[in-house]
Amino acid sequence: MQISFKGILTTLRSNRNLAAFLFSIVLMEIVHGIEAMALYPLCLTEILGSSVTLVGAVVSMYLIVDIATRTPAGRLTVGPMPGGLLMGPSSRS
Repeated sequence: MQISFKGILTTLRSNRNLAAFLFSIVLMEIVHGIEAMALYPLCLTEILGSSVTLVGAVVSMYLIVDIATRTPAGRLTVGPMPGGLLMGPSSRS
């Protein structure tokens, strides 16, 4: 099964509800990233009076945990890929 960009655009144009749903998911992820990377450290330093070192550690741990949980969740959803994690499915038989 081959997916083309033109086919995706055609599907989104024909199904407005799907397009709105996907747009809202993307928008929520952008807002989530802005909140985590800009507002949370500001809250820690200005309101709670935490040190910059603690803020750096908290943001670093957040990113590590985020990557560590999303990667296995994606693997469970998609399934094993014989070609490896970054290369995708292998073209060999």
